[in-house]
Amino acid sequence: MFVISIAALKRNTRILREVKEAAGCRMVLALKGFSCWKAFPYLRGDLDGCCASGLWEAMLARDHFQKHVVTYAPAYAEEDVAALCEFTWHLDFNSLPQWLRFRAQVMAHPRFVSGELHCGLRVNPECSTGRTPLYDPCAAGSRLGITAEQLAGADLTGISGLHFHTLCEQNADDLATTLAAVEEKFGHLLRLPQFTHLNMGGGHWITQPDYDRGRLVRMVRETRANHHVEVWLEPGEAVAIHAGVLRACVMDVFESAGLRHAIQRHRHLRRIGAGEVRQDGAHLHRLPGGNARRRHLQ
Repeated sequence: MFVISIAALKRNTRILREVKEAAGCRMVLALKGFSCWKAFPYLRGDLDGCCASGLWEAMLARDHFQKHVVTYAPAYAEEDVAALCEFTWHLDFNSLPQWLRFRAQVMAHPRFVSGELHCGLRVNPECSTGRTPLYDPCAAGSRLGITAEQLAGADLTGISGLHFHTLCEQNADDLATTLAAVEEKFGHLLRLPQFTHLNMGGGHWITQPDYDRGRLVRMVRETRANHHVEVWLEPGEAVAIHAGVLRACVMDVFESAGLRHAIQRHRHLRRIGAGEVRQDGAHLHRLPGGNARRRHLQ
């Protein structure tokens, strides 16, 4: 089980609150990074809400975080769109066909008509800054986001925001590189009066000691000033990193090809073959390559 330190969580969210207040932006918790809803009361005062990757996460945020909900998914079912229109603040679409399929339905909803519901498109700036090609949303042929070429000449009636998410555990210098690409490919859209918000996604390692928070603040301020848009950030790991430990019961220990393995009780890790070997003194350890969200509390 995970043993979570509320004091450590508050340390992280206090940093995030200071950054968002200095930059004048919105900061929401990425539920795919940390969704322990029992901890939400301790985070609610520092953050503006949650970003969800589908209906179920959005309902979790609505019911337990009880602030703004912004939602993005690679694809939506018709019934999910109908349900999300009732409460989500932002509804972002991954492709033009998805948006065109649901545009009439969304724009006819009373919350859209009143201005409570805002729709955006995830864009692909085709600017790779990550270290792992397998997880690169800007790789050639990526299914995540719309390229400038695909967006050229499209009817964007009803769209008021753009959304990009290209970072993962990265510093402000990579955001600067990405923002330059966003400006080059999509800046002309952001300068249109219909665009009111820009979501810079997650992957910002804001609470790490070596993260350049001052540079992030300056970039957000410049973006707001240049385009007159509200800026949103979606930290996930930055909220929960170094905030707890995994308490486990080791059921078996054995060696294989010179490596010592420990088997934990009820502990299922995916992609076990993608392990990493480290040399610490006289001991070799194999650390299974689990899902990223399984490491956030370490």
